[in-house]
Amino acid sequence: MEEQKQQERQELLEMYKLHAELADRVSQRRDGVNRLYVSVMTGSLVFLFAILRFLPGGSNGIFAVVALAGTGIMGAVLAVSWFFLIRPYDKLNEGQYEVLRNLERRLSYPFITEHFKREGKGRSPYRELAAVGATFPWIWAVLFMVMAVYALVVRSSL
Repeated sequence: MEEQKQQERQELLEMYKLHAELADRVSQRRDGVNRLYVSVMTGSLVFLFAILRFLPGGSNGIFAVVALAGTGIMGAVLAVSWFFLIRPYDKLNEGQYEVLRNLERRLSYPFITEHFKREGKGRSPYRELAAVGATFPWIWAVLFMVMAVYALVVRSSL
């Protein structure tokens, strides 16, 4: 009987390790998506400024307006798609932590639960981090939309 309990505890511990690893992998994938989008958006701005530098007619012609507006619209669309792409990662990660907390109820020490109590005052600090992380796509979207509106309204009237 004692051997069976020991084997159950070992299986629980292995499941706990597996779910902790899965939660970490989901976080790494989300970070990879964030790095990809930031790189693409930064690269598009660098490319835009390079184009504006060497445009025929300088940065005051119709080509500049089209380049600014096009990059602004494209960047805003990318930022919104970025937001909708990272949301499932957040939900998946939150689910992984819930599974870990449930497994901890059957283990001798509830590491994640205790960590959340200390760091998150009883609630998951991951939710707060995910909420902060989800604001970055919207910041980029606003910046790109301002650029597009500036190009279409201000620059096209010059």
